[in-house]
Amino acid sequence: MEEDDDNNNNDNNVVSMPIFITFQSIFRISVIRNKVFGMMKELPHGCNRVDDNNNNNHNGQYIKGKELLRLSPMTWLAKYGLSWDYVKHYLPIKTLDNIDLECRSAMINAYICHKNATIDTLKQLLQWSPDFAFNDYVWQEQLLRGNEAITKFLVQNYPDQVKFDHVQAIQACASGSVPLVCWLHESMHLNDEWFSLDCACTGSSTSTSCSTTSLEMVKWLHFNIKRAICTVRAIDAAAYHGMYDVVSFLLENRTEGYSTRYRWCSCKWSYEYYKGKDLSKKNLWSQKGLDMAASNNHLDILRYLVVNNSSVDCTTVAFHNASKNGHLCMVEWLHENQSHVCCEPKKSIDQVARNGHLNMIKYFYEKLNCTGGQPLLSASVGGHLHIVSYLLENSKTNENNLKMDAIAANGHLHILHYLLENGIKLYALNTIVHAIRGGPHLDVIRFIVSNHLQWICRLEEVKEKNRANHAFCLAIMSGHLGMVEFIHSIIQSTELLSLTEPLDIACGSGHFEIVKYLHSKGFKCTTNAMDNAASIGATDIVKFLHENRSEGCTMKALGSVTLGRCWDIEIVKFLHSNRSEGCLPDAMDRSLQLGFLHIAHFLYNNRHQVNLQVHK
Repeated sequence: MEEDDDNNNNDNNVVSMPIFITFQSIFRISVIRNKVFGMMKELPHGCNRVDDNNNNNHNGQYIKGKELLRLSPMTWLAKYGLSWDYVKHYLPIKTLDNIDLECRSAMINAYICHKNATIDTLKQLLQWSPDFAFNDYVWQEQLLRGNEAITKFLVQNYPDQVKFDHVQAIQACASGSVPLVCWLHESMHLNDEWFSLDCACTGSSTSTSCSTTSLEMVKWLHFNIKRAICTVRAIDAAAYHGMYDVVSFLLENRTEGYSTRYRWCSCKWSYEYYKGKDLSKKNLWSQKGLDMAASNNHLDILRYLVVNNSSVDCTTVAFHNASKNGHLCMVEWLHENQSHVCCEPKKSIDQVARNGHLNMIKYFYEKLNCTGGQPLLSASVGGHLHIVSYLLENSKTNENNLKMDAIAANGHLHILHYLLENGIKLYALNTIVHAIRGGPHLDVIRFIVSNHLQWICRLEEVKEKNRANHAFCLAIMSGHLGMVEFIHSIIQSTELLSLTEPLDIACGSGHFEIVKYLHSKGFKCTTNAMDNAASIGATDIVKFLHENRSEGCTMKALGSVTLGRCWDIEIVKFLHSNRSEGCLPDAMDRSLQLGFLHIAHFLYNNRHQVNLQVHK
């Protein structure tokens, strides 16, 4: 009994530890992780690609870790500004001295200009590449980032290559970084006239400035640099960018004034600021301003402006934009008070229908007596079944024949069903191609083919216009194996398909399952297949072609890995060990130009033809 009591006491003394749920503990669950990545694939990835001409404009783009690894170190530093903790694992330990100096310098110069650059990573990069050549253009470009630490570092370590004049002062003002401008003014003794409130309000598309930092910059310049440049462009730019706190500060503390360039009356702030204060500013109220107020659904602003300046009216632009945006109250007010702008509703009804505004459609027919246009087609293309049903049930349109290409391209199978059930005749020019390009929408294509094959095109017409092969190749590029199998099954005649183009395209697109399918169906290819697969880093396809086909490749295969989209050292090693076609003499030069350092080092050490090219 005593022993049992001791055990019970021990149990009572056990302290239950709290369980903490973290992001990592949840994300380690494979089901959840796969679900998240699956949902990410449905995002419009292709629509948010980073613009290569603007390395710091990400536009919400995501990129997978595997995709990131296949990019060059140049891209990591120039486009993404990755830290040393990441890039150090993939940079070659030893450099090639003068051979890769230009490449290494370009990488570091590009990193300095990135908004995410840090002084710690910069110092590590310079330790790795001590012979780095600083480029003069970088000095001016990096000032836009407002990075005080990097600016001081460059001034200290490259005093002969940095200069100070009005351009540098303007760039610093545009960055929105008050500490940087303060340091430049106090430590570098720049002239007061070089600093600009105009640029502080304008900012830069590549800077990190926002309304808050701009206001701080404007205040600092106003109170600390009495002779700083300030013109009407300061308020104009601040109003244009929606920085109304900056506008208020400038109006209350400066005398330079403003112009009519940006039509303030379209802004909510303008209405609140001038209401009952300054009716003499009627020169700000133009037709364009009234139209913008109507377009943005600022009905209180529009009423106020019209009441206080009856000499200015809206144009049809106000009605068109308000209606297509679904602002019914605004349209009703325009119809009652500015009826001249509502004289041609048929020019607006198509856009209204495509945007899905049913109440606006009803108003057009019931109050504006609208006739004409193609609202049924527009609503069908937009996938708005409620508008389609309203138009057909109430006989509001005379559209009896609709071109179905755009409807199919958007994947609106339910719309096609409804139209057919209600006696609408559909015709098509190249519907399958549109459905593939827009989706691919396999369910739509199955429906069209199974029910209305004669609408697509007769076989002889397909043959004449080469539509069958075009549709098949589009399906291949989409990467949808089911689509490829289905399109292949409905094209009975092999004469309608190219013998080599489909497999070449599949290899160049990186769709391995489709490559194996086409290979099993007897399609042939050319040397372009392996060349293109190598150029995109499709290692599995390169190995498959090498082991299962005899077409081989050309010298471009090994050289094409350096041409652009990825760096895959495994493909380079595989081609070097298993193929005898050789390598383009300029392959190493290309790899260095694009920042593929590992490939350049491998070619330098293993390919004699590129060694000779380098030493010339």
